[in-house]
This record gives sequence, C-alpha cells and structure tokens, in this order.
Amino acid sequence: MVAGSPEAVISAVGIDSRRVAPSELFIAIRGERHDGHDFMVQSLAAGAAGVMGERFTSDQLEVIAQQGRFAVQVDDTLLALQRLATAYRSSLNVTCVAVTGSTGKTTAKDMISTALSGSARTFATEGNLNTEIGLPLTILRCPETAEILVVEMAMRGLGQIELLCNIARPDIGVVTNVNDTHIELLGSRERIAMAKSELVTAIPPDGGAVLNGDDPLVAPMADRCRGRVLTVGLDEQCDLIACDLQSRGADGIQFSVRGREHIDDIRVSLPGTHNVYNALYAIGVCHLIGYSAESAARRFETFSGSKMRMSIKTTASQVTIIDDSYNASPASMHAALKTLMDIGSGGRTIAVLGDMLELGHLSEAAHRDVGSLIASEGPDVTLTVGDRARLISEQIRCMDSSRVAEHFSTNAEAIDRLRSLLQPGDTVLVKGSRGAHMDEVVQGLLAL
Repeated sequence: MVAGSPEAVISAVGIDSRRVAPSELFIAIRGERHDGHDFMVQSLAAGAAGVMGERFTSDQLEVIAQQGRFAVQVDDTLLALQRLATAYRSSLNVTCVAVTGSTGKTTAKDMISTALSGSARTFATEGNLNTEIGLPLTILRCPETAEILVVEMAMRGLGQIELLCNIARPDIGVVTNVNDTHIELLGSRERIAMAKSELVTAIPPDGGAVLNGDDPLVAPMADRCRGRVLTVGLDEQCDLIACDLQSRGADGIQFSVRGREHIDDIRVSLPGTHNVYNALYAIGVCHLIGYSAESAARRFETFSGSKMRMSIKTTASQVTIIDDSYNASPASMHAALKTLMDIGSGGRTIAVLGDMLELGHLSEAAHRDVGSLIASEGPDVTLTVGDRARLISEQIRCMDSSRVAEHFSTNAEAIDRLRSLLQPGDTVLVKGSRGAHMDEVVQGLLAL
C-alpha cells in the first residue's frame, strides 16, 4: 500500500467512477478510450473506500490522505483484478456454468440462469460482462450464498477463453455455435472453433459440457471434454432432441423434447427456432447438474430475455417492432429475417438492417447473401443503413427489381423514411452490429 490502513475493509470492487458504491474498491483500468487513473479522485468523491492503480500523482495522494481512504499500487491493474477474482472464486462453494459461442451467448446464459433459479440460489453475468474485465467483475459480485454461478465468455483470439477459464474454473461448459463472427480477427471458422473449444478442454472430469449437436464445428468438441457430454439439437443423433416445433407468432415457439429427457409442450416466450436451442442448452445443464429439467422448462414461458435481443414492442400506432439491434452476424441475420416473416405473416413486413461488422474478407459476400435471401423469400420492404449494408439493397434490386429496397447513409434518414412509410399492422425488424447503433432506429420508431 502507498496510503491508508492495510486493515481497511471493502464491500465490492468496481472500475466505473460514475457507479462507485460506498465502501467499494475502485480499480483504475486503462481502456481504449479512457484511463481509470484519471478518475480516481471522482471515485473517492462518490464514496469509494480506496483505489488501486499503477501510478499516483501527488495531488491524488493528498486527496486520499485528506479523506482517510487507502491506495494500493500494483504493476498491472487488469492482472490485479483478475487475480482478485481468481482468489474469490476459489473461496466460493458454487457450481459454475460457463457459456460461449459465436452468437446467442447472452440469451443462452439468461435462459440457463432462469431455468436454474427455480432450484438453487443462482447468480449470473449481468448483461454481457463477458471479457477479461467483465468476467472478473461478475465473479467478484457473486454473493457468498450463491449455489450456482452462470457466466458468459467472449473471445477475440486464441487463449482468451483459456484465461477466463483459469479465473472462473467452470464445472459445466456450454458451446452454442461457431460461425463467422470475429472471422476478421481469427481468419477462419476452424480457428474460431479452436478458440471456443478452450472452454470444453477446461471442464474437469467430474463436470460436463452441453454442445450444439447440429453444428459441425461444435459437435466434435465432445472429444476434448474429460467430463460428461450432452449434445442438443434437432438432429435425431443428439442426446436431447427438439421435435414438434410450432410457431406461436409474437408469443414465441412451442416444442417437445425427446432423448435423455421427455418433456412435452414446452413454450418459450421468445420467437425463432434459435431460441429452441437456447432452451435446450438450459435443459441440458439442468440434466447434468441433476435438477428437474421439466420444472425448469416450464419457466421459459415467462422468460423475457435481455434488451435489444429479439424483443417485441408495439408502438402507439399499432406497429410491431422486433428489436434485435444489439448485434448481428450472417447466421443471426438469417434467423432474425425468418422470425420476421413468421411473426409478420398477417401483414406487411419491413426490415431495417445495418452493417454486419468484423467479417473481414467475407464481408461483401455475407451482405450480398442476406440480400439474396430477402430477394427470394424476404420482407416486403427493406431499408439499409451503412456502407456495408448498402450491398444488401444492391443485391435485392439486382435479383428482383420489383422488391422495395432503399439505402440510407444515416439512421436518422432511415427513421424519416419510416415516418412516411409505416402503417398500422406493419411488423418491423431492426438489426445490425452494435457499431451500427441500430437501437437509435428502435427509439425513433417508438417515438413516431
């Protein structure tokens, strides 16, 4: 320590000076846009018990001394955060469930948490705190009384999930899928699969893995797991098989499960076949842990999911909005479009699509592929926003000049067009990568 008492007690750990709680330790993390060291004094003003940093100015130390707080100096604050989380995880008596995959991680995590919360005291990652910073914060926020800890793991390169596993020590691993998300960084789906499989490799012999048995790059990960493995999907070769799928429109989807579990008439409140998989992951986790999968499955009917992920909203003018604006990949874009056509089958369907990012050399082909899908079986009207999404509109017009496909440079322009276009009874899908800020379009629609 460089100031204060080594006997000081903290109640929590945080990295955002705007959200510091009393008696919290503020850790100054160096980010891409902001350096936490510049906000240490603000964290103290907000009530932090002390600060941890790599360096301190004389002015900062003076404030710390005047307020009777403490300061700890370390060589690397990120490493210190991770080591704190690792030590705290070792003290917890929890079963840790970790979820990774190219898409669908957050909804799968939320559905698993919902399923387990009926049988045990469960704590889960808030939102998508799934990185080398977010995961340690999640663990440090886990109550000592928790019995189940559900975490989400993201990666942007080889070795990153292995690092997260060393901190979280997962007992159960779930891999949702492998697709082209982040291919710009890793170069191929095979390398993405290699990175995701680090979770399966980390599972101990007395643990287990739930794998998407329909994904040709995920199913073979079973060979890398030292524990039990359950494959889930629509294929008859899976251990848990979803069958008798029936769409309930905006109210979700209904199906049954056969295989290791027999459960009839499961109702998931979110629409789309991809949410059947999310329910299967949750049922599989319950099966491995030994909780009632049938009781868990009954909780899906009231599952609400996270913001901007296949969230259904209705405007004052009776327009239905499918808000899937949080992120986008080619696979999730196709799934969302199919959901739009299902939910909006009784009226006019409109897609407002932004750029899909981090696709590298596949970007042009992926955007044109979405355009081809729309031209053959897509919505009545497509509006695109962004340099890459322009290719979607171009491809639609190239294949079917009778379809309405318009492109705009900004979200504001797209909102203006929607103002004159929308009619009561329309169903609108809004989707794009996070960097496209398509949530702005959703807010604009709700204000119309």
